[in-house]
Amino acid sequence: IYAKDLQGRYTLFNPGAQHSTGLGSDRVLGRTDADIHPAATARPRMASDQRVLAQGATITETDAIATVDGERRFLSTKGPLRNAAGTVVGLYGISRDITAQVDAQGALRASQARLAMALEGADLGLWDWHVPSNDHRVDQRWAEKVGASAEALSGQIDVWSQRVHPDDL
Repeated sequence: IYAKDLQGRYTLFNPGAQHSTGLGSDRVLGRTDADIHPAATARPRMASDQRVLAQGATITETDAIATVDGERRFLSTKGPLRNAAGTVVGLYGISRDITAQVDAQGALRASQARLAMALEGADLGLWDWHVPSNDHRVDQRWAEKVGASAEALSGQIDVWSQRVHPDDL
């Protein structure tokens, strides 16, 4: 969590921000992003700060930030700070480390791509059954192999079990 004044100077830099960046409040408070970070990092942050201040609205965006643990991805929400009269006097920011989620999503996409390539290469189809809900789905290739459409076969397991030889059931 952090806060900045209208000139972009940090007025609050909480212990979590200090820990993740490795920067103590003594190196941050009273300074701008341009004072603390390389230009390539500071420019987009300062631009999003200006959007918040100009629009007087809250925004949420992802940001890559250099931390003591290497580059991490953060989901950052920024909004205007107002005084008692409602005048914008700065902005606040709350950032959450979503690196593990981003990495997991990338790994899932890669895994799905490998599965699709393996199924295609082996000329196989996919049949999936979610036992607790008794719901199942098939891909188009599996449906073609049994002479139907994926839409006709997806849904409840009864559609599939009607196509299985009684001895196999």
